[in-house]
Amino acid sequence: MSAVRVPLLPMMRFFADPVKRLFELSKRGDVVPIARGAVFAAFGADHNRTVLADATRFHNFAEAPMKLGADTAAARLGAHNLTNLNGERHRSRRRLAMPAFDRAAIAGYKDAIADEIDRRLPRFAPGKTCDLAAEMTELSCTIAMRCLFGLDGFDPGSVGRLCVDYLACLVDPRAMMFPFDLPGTPYRRLLRTGETIERRMSELIAARRERPGDDVLSRLIVAHDDDGSTFSDAELIAQAWMFFVAGFETTANTLTWTLFLLAQHADVDLGDAAALDRVISESMRLLPATPCLFLRRVAQPVELGGERLAEGAIVIVSPLITHRDPKLYPEPARFVPDRWHELAPGPYDYMPFGAGPRRCAGAGFAGQTIQLALSALLARARPALDPGTRVSRRVRGIVLGPKYGMPMRFVAPGDRVTRAPLRGDIDELVDFS
Repeated sequence: MSAVRVPLLPMMRFFADPVKRLFELSKRGDVVPIARGAVFAAFGADHNRTVLADATRFHNFAEAPMKLGADTAAARLGAHNLTNLNGERHRSRRRLAMPAFDRAAIAGYKDAIADEIDRRLPRFAPGKTCDLAAEMTELSCTIAMRCLFGLDGFDPGSVGRLCVDYLACLVDPRAMMFPFDLPGTPYRRLLRTGETIERRMSELIAARRERPGDDVLSRLIVAHDDDGSTFSDAELIAQAWMFFVAGFETTANTLTWTLFLLAQHADVDLGDAAALDRVISESMRLLPATPCLFLRRVAQPVELGGERLAEGAIVIVSPLITHRDPKLYPEPARFVPDRWHELAPGPYDYMPFGAGPRRCAGAGFAGQTIQLALSALLARARPALDPGTRVSRRVRGIVLGPKYGMPMRFVAPGDRVTRAPLRGDIDELVDFS
């Protein structure tokens, strides 16, 4: 593919505050240039379908945000994970991976998820206070560690912590602007962390081959296609890393945003599992963990919304903007779980986990984790915010989370909770009137 050169500065400007830029761009049309001739934002269900359903014409953007060298662990982590694969190689590797997330496998993880949740429930007892964002991140990480790798704990030396550190380095603008392997640089930390992940994961794979467990990595090791093909060790390391980082942060932020919205809407019905389902659906509509999806690169020239896109051009689609279409979702900035009594949007109208052939492989696993965690926690306590709490958005990579954490207190389920006046910019995303 002859690649259109993607200008660095417009992209850095966009990702400095993608939520603000998406709102601005969506007011200008359905397909809008971000960098003329090179990068476009496409809005609306029809364009979502065109871009996300056609993996032949729209490839997943596979380039790293910086040069990683030809023979480094960081390059191998990028080259072999599903998000960076296209064409037949992506299809074959996805077929190998999907049994680890089918219905039977997800049901098999349920007890482990519930056990990790139960361990932490005392932290959310009435009268307790915490940084909810930090607590949900730790919970999501420990669940991922156990279900993906068969490991307990999330200490500073754990595989999971290494994966988190590597992700932070990968989206660090300083590493992008100064990609040189020099002492003290974020880029060097990226390379060395990648090497440590590769070494530790290789040891873990060897241990799982000797003693398989009931975890995702064990299932990936024995996965085979009809022709007998299996994952190589390099692929196993890359897939395990990708599944961990793709799942823990989005799940943690969905849990955090949902409890935040409930704290500000204490009158919302939580009477049964169906009511909780509606709450979760509405939370993921209003504050999706990924406001913009992975970028797509045009594999052959195409016209989209009146714009002629050259081969190599980049297209960004946005669940955040799609979920605020007033024709589909009246009063789109309001948190109204009851709208889901009758609402049945199509797959390209509502896509918190993406859509099309590249829809998140772990969507079912994430959904089960969110349901179990919220059900257990809300049976024990109700979340409440103090007046003046500062709540603002932050997007890291493509994941939307609270910028300053989420200071939260908990009260008994029957206690009265009132909406707290807040500081910060969250009212740009949620209408509390």
